[in-house]
Amino acid sequence: MIDATHEEGAASALGPYRTDAAPQTKARGLPRHLRPRELVALLATIVLADVACFSGNEFGGGGFGLALIFSVAPLAMLSSATRFRRSRGLLLVASLLGLVALRSAVSPTVLTTLVGLLLLFVCAVALRFRDPSSFEVLGSAAQTFSVLPMRIAAVARGLRALLERTALGQGSLTRWGIPLLLCLVFLPVLASANAALGDALAWLAERAVLLGVPSAARIVWWALAFLLGLVLVRPSLMPRRHSDLAPVSLAFQEHPRVVAHNSLLALNALFLAFIVLDVAVLVTGHAPERQHTQEYAHQGAFWLTIALGMLTAVIGVMFHGPLAHDPSAMRTRQLAFAWIVQGLALALCTYGRIAIHVHSSGLSNLRIVGILGTTLVVVGMLLVGRKLHARRSVTWLLRRQMDAFVVMLTLFAVLPTHYLGARFNVARALDGAYAPLIHMGPQALEAEAVTQLLPLAQHPDPQVRHGAASLLLARLADLRYVAASRQGFQEHDVLLPVALDALSQAEPLLRAQLDHTRPEDADLLSRMGYGALLHPGR
Repeated sequence: MIDATHEEGAASALGPYRTDAAPQTKARGLPRHLRPRELVALLATIVLADVACFSGNEFGGGGFGLALIFSVAPLAMLSSATRFRRSRGLLLVASLLGLVALRSAVSPTVLTTLVGLLLLFVCAVALRFRDPSSFEVLGSAAQTFSVLPMRIAAVARGLRALLERTALGQGSLTRWGIPLLLCLVFLPVLASANAALGDALAWLAERAVLLGVPSAARIVWWALAFLLGLVLVRPSLMPRRHSDLAPVSLAFQEHPRVVAHNSLLALNALFLAFIVLDVAVLVTGHAPERQHTQEYAHQGAFWLTIALGMLTAVIGVMFHGPLAHDPSAMRTRQLAFAWIVQGLALALCTYGRIAIHVHSSGLSNLRIVGILGTTLVVVGMLLVGRKLHARRSVTWLLRRQMDAFVVMLTLFAVLPTHYLGARFNVARALDGAYAPLIHMGPQALEAEAVTQLLPLAQHPDPQVRHGAASLLLARLADLRYVAASRQGFQEHDVLLPVALDALSQAEPLLRAQLDHTRPEDADLLSRMGYGALLHPGR
């Protein structure tokens, strides 16, 4: 670096023009430009998005296209990272992404796609962050989108730096760009004066059209893929600010311990009495007076889940500071563990109520959400027990609960919930239950579930047979239209041709059922909830 004194002497020796030169200053506050490997990964992401979601100039995103994105995009992110951290969290995220890719190939849903995009960003953070929790991922996401304009500038500087290394980029791009632009301006004018040149230009234009000039929608898609790739290639990481270990405090106070101790004594007694009462109801099968069994199961499952969530929150907030680790509070912590055990017993009662509700009125996606929600609360209680046993902080508890929520959300997105619900409901209907048939309409709309409704075409009740035939034939027409409208491989998935083939083979049997019913009956029976309309008293 030139010393300031020498620089002034040099200025006077060079003459008056030396002072007109702007001093060289280093740009501050700008992020490092994208390295060549990051630029290659960004370009690969754009190409991947185009190949996976466009067939020609038409948007064709579907099962195989989404599976391609969720399978290959992590490899592009891995190639762009100079150093990545191997961790259990990264292995878990990769496993969940594999499940999402598999589900997308079989039969994608909107939730599957959204969860897959979320997991892609989690993977980008996990590559650079050892075992990040959902807190760090959410903070990194907010921070990444806030600095997105600077990331775009970093791409431009990275391209310029890469171009300056090549022979084309030595000096300035204008020495090549301006001559080329001027030739393009004069070429049509000269072609108008010469037929041979005009024919050559027309032939080139035809070849360009055959190759495919990108449509406006495709260019917009490239822009979105550029932003998505930039977020994945260069995320902005929020550092971990809070420790997982609970702070050790020496200022132990007896009054909070007594309050917690007395509260836990009362709550343990209350929960024990309720569990005894609830077990008696579940064993005998008789609901309390003035409450139907269905109401007991439905409302009880909801409110018990709320109670378990409150239990988790109370223990998590109550045991902080010295109360969580001081030897004088050992008995109080034992009461907390006893309350957690009772909470697990109460969770079993909750599952029992859900089972009653499902057995009487069928299995739907909402009830599967209830099962997974209760399971999430149970995991939260176990995490609270882990917090007390291992002296973890409240921040650690919140992080782990958020992680559990993401895992549970992913499982719900990839599980064949419609298939499970339809299979269960059809089995109950064949056993003589009519209430589960209220889910027949929504489940017939799902490719994974529609074939499971075929046994209803042989139900002993002719009205059920006619209603099932009407629904399945209507769905067969829809599937044929969808299959005919799909073009490139990107739009296809595994399940649609399987469902279409099964319904096509059963079409003669379904049409034979409709030949024995009136058109107005078929219209009534094709409505969602027809089972309740036909048999309101059952």
